Amino acid sequence: MARGRTSSIALLSRQVVRLRRRTGWTQEELAHQAGMSRSYVTDIEGRKRNITLKTLDKLAIALGVSCAELLGD
Repeated sequence: MARGRTSSIALLSRQVVRLRRRTGWTQEELAHQAGMSRSYVTDIEGRKRNITLKTLDKLAIALGVSCAELLGD
């Protein structure tokens, strides 16, 4: 990774946390809306998962944003 560049996993994690909090949801609520377990959401937010595009799409739909916005800075 280039110096000074934030990893995609870190960007995704930060965006999921920001957007989830903006909606006022808990991790459990986001998990329910996205059709995944709370522990999986916890791992995504904790940068412990390398998710698939299918999971990225589920999160984007649940949060009402595009996949690009989830990966945006």
